[in-house]
Amino acid sequence: MLFLRADLSQAEEKLPNDERRTPRWLFARINEQFKFTVDAAAAAENALCERYWTKETDGLKQDWTGCRIWCNPPYSRGQLRQWIQKASDSAAVSVLLIPGDCSTVASQLALATATEICFLNQRLRFDDEGNGAKFCNWLVLFDCLGWYRSRLRGLNLGAVLTCGS
Repeated sequence: MLFLRADLSQAEEKLPNDERRTPRWLFARINEQFKFTVDAAAAAENALCERYWTKETDGLKQDWTGCRIWCNPPYSRGQLRQWIQKASDSAAVSVLLIPGDCSTVASQLALATATEICFLNQRLRFDDEGNGAKFCNWLVLFDCLGWYRSRLRGLNLGAVLTCGS
């Protein structure tokens, strides 16, 4: 099931950690390059694309084929690896915003399977909160056909590592 979002500027309540919205300025900058069609891990209160999947509709169970996916997945233990695997296995262009920590299985999977990774040059403030995150973030591009390769580099948001062939 797919939902449509009518008003992205709607007021929102403070959300649990796994449902925090990507900073709007960051999404706008990335979306200029990718023109995302689906927000794969959203809530009605924080969706950034007109089409989105919620916890109930479960983006991990949806067919991503042919979509341009934006995904700020849940960071909870054990979930992140599933989202990275889904992006890696899908015939889609997808960009995931993940916490950068080379010691985790999820980050190692991203490094091994992504097309490109942008190591963001600043700590993010989620939900436009005053305090920044206590960790760095990566933008991870999965592009099975290579059509969007080098677009992360063009954003000038940090160093970019080309991973896949």
